[in-house]
Amino acid sequence: MTKKWIPQDPDAIRTRYLEGASCRALGLEAGVSQQTVARFLVRQGVELRPEGQKPIRVPLEELRSRYLAGENLYELAEAAGVSYQSIGRRLRAAGVQLRGMAKTEQTRQKLSAAKRLDLPEDKLRDLHAQRMSCREMAEIFGCCEEAVRDRLIELGLERLPAKARPEKNYFWQGGYAVDEDGYILQHCPDHPQATTGGYVRQHRLVMEKALGRYLTPEEVVDHKNRDTSDNDPGNLELYATNAEHLAATLTGVKLPREERERLKQEAVLRARQRVAAILAASGNGAGQSP
Repeated sequence: MTKKWIPQDPDAIRTRYLEGASCRALGLEAGVSQQTVARFLVRQGVELRPEGQKPIRVPLEELRSRYLAGENLYELAEAAGVSYQSIGRRLRAAGVQLRGMAKTEQTRQKLSAAKRLDLPEDKLRDLHAQRMSCREMAEIFGCCEEAVRDRLIELGLERLPAKARPEKNYFWQGGYAVDEDGYILQHCPDHPQATTGGYVRQHRLVMEKALGRYLTPEEVVDHKNRDTSDNDPGNLELYATNAEHLAATLTGVKLPREERERLKQEAVLRARQRVAAILAASGNGAGQSP
């Protein structure tokens, strides 16, 4: 029977996960797999979030109280730094009954006005052909999104799928992002190894361009100068497997957790600065990376 892993400081592992650290990051620090960390957290009664899910900046209980006090999902999403859909999912998981179709008086008035306008079919079809979202069309008609959505359903027109145009999303960052380890991610939704959000680590894309082929999932691209955001081709080295990579790069010196955290924060900062420079050079006004 496999012995259960018990960390030296169980409370710290649990707390750091609840604050946003991933099972993968915690496992790397402790020298165990992310599955081992996940099993430990489950035994501790912690509800796991999907690996890679963005942590929220506001405690869930505070979000719950603010929602019940009348704030909407958009306001909470802006405060928490995630999408309103993510806030909705987390509130439902916490047992909160979302207001959903329970319309406020203001919404009812907007719906009534929209019905009086009847949202002209020719104009609606023209905007739909331009692949506008319900929100964008609602702003043009001066009504609420729900009225546009209902009219599209009535006319048999499909709504713009979620994430169909990420550049229109409030959280879009010009096609770039930075993960918690300081790697630059690039939006390539058609890549065979893209995440569910459509991102691939940029250093792998640079190596693929140099080789003229896709990398296999087993291949590892290492940064020679240890700067995870420096994706110059001359700074990258390819290994056939992670075992080869570790054999060539492990120093045998395990840094204290505080030092590893400091280095990780510095790596994230450097990556964000590089992304900001990329966006500025391209004239993209998306702003800073997440």
